Amino acid sequence: ITSAIEKYPHYKVRFWYGSDYSEAYLDYVTKRDALKYIADYYHIPHSRTIAFGDAENDIQMLAWANIGVGMLNGNEYCKAHADIITVDDNNHDGIIKTLPLILDKIK
Repeated sequence: ITSAIEKYPHYKVRFWYGSDYSEAYLDYVTKRDALKYIADYYHIPHSRTIAFGDAENDIQMLAWANIGVGMLNGNEYCKAHADIITVDDNNHDGIIKTLPLILDKIK
């Protein structure tokens, strides 16, 4: 897969957790950039932004969001950058179980 994108200098590929899973990404765009773009486009105030993440590629997004939420089974480095941690992992509905608790606090 990496040879397929080598001719595109700003595209990179990363593999996850020693598996065959990979993702292609632009090296100058982060999830933080995407979240900020969407919030700006839809006129969502920063104070109403929440981001969930579980790995290093989520850290900038968690830091930018008003509330950055680390997944219970996320890596420790990512969780250290989160404001709170989900009540369950991403294999057991951690987001859907945690989101109501967050929304109740920010009403």
